[in-house]
Amino acid sequence: MAGSSSVETLQLHVPVAYGDPPSGWSWSRLDGISEGVFDCPHSTPKLTKTGPFVVRTQDIITGVFRPDQAAHVSGETYAERIARVTPSRGDLLYSREGTYFGIAAEVPEDSQICLGQRMVLIRPDRRRLDFRFLRHWLNSPVMAAYINGFRDGSVAERLNLPTIRGLPVLVPPLANQKAIAAVLGALDDKIELNRRMNATLEAMARALFQSWFVDFDPVRAKLDGRKPDGLDKATKALFPAAFQDSPLGPIPNRWDVGSILRQADLLSGGTPKTDVPTYWDGDIPWASAKDVSQCGEAFLSTTPSSNCGPPGPAPRMTTPRPRKEKPAWSRW
Repeated sequence: MAGSSSVETLQLHVPVAYGDPPSGWSWSRLDGISEGVFDCPHSTPKLTKTGPFVVRTQDIITGVFRPDQAAHVSGETYAERIARVTPSRGDLLYSREGTYFGIAAEVPEDSQICLGQRMVLIRPDRRRLDFRFLRHWLNSPVMAAYINGFRDGSVAERLNLPTIRGLPVLVPPLANQKAIAAVLGALDDKIELNRRMNATLEAMARALFQSWFVDFDPVRAKLDGRKPDGLDKATKALFPAAFQDSPLGPIPNRWDVGSILRQADLLSGGTPKTDVPTYWDGDIPWASAKDVSQCGEAFLSTTPSSNCGPPGPAPRMTTPRPRKEKPAWSRW
């Protein structure tokens, strides 16, 4: 038996510069306070339009499982992927590979979920660890900095199972854990409520855009001798009462069809030099192309990519800048 290898595997590495824990609190490896850390099946599941959910790394990038964006698998595929372990309430979903690895999310209640590729299931020991507290700990800035130390710059960055099982966890008494989780959970609920409100407002904005700039409902109303619904006098005046031909078909009279670059400037961004440490870990969020493509929202408000800072100018994300105000439209 290779004793030295076994000892190395069970070592506990406390985050650098972390002071002594409060009285009654202690450090532990994740596998020391969990019933199990389970890897996903190493295969790509066949997706379906309905059925049980299959969770992927992009489904939990906010620290919350988003069923509205998740994919589905058949009942047969689901049964195959839960042969090792069935995700249930009280477990945590954890991303182990990809752009946003090292993020934890709770398994929602009353949902059938199986693991997609690059995912891990963590089952805490409920006698010692509150799963909601553990999620906040794994997603904390302390652990984000700790996990960042495992980035190697490769295209497919990942955490292996021994590393995940050895993650350090600061463990307060269970009553303290529940109290901390309750406070942070109330904030989570408020954030989720705001997200849903924003989603409703975004759906309304999309419907309005469809009506005005795709279906041209105000123009058609004028043509029929009707008053456009819900428009004040100034807004109503922006829409003509006739159509004209265009390469894309009939469009409102005096409107134009053309490239977006006729209406906006294209500003190219850049990446700060990675070999200059002072360019990084500042307080200026830096958005990469991956942040934008995997955002899943209308607005990019947070960036999982590292923050940059002085000296030197902050890099800019490619952003269109309007040249002049005039009616414009496009088809989605």
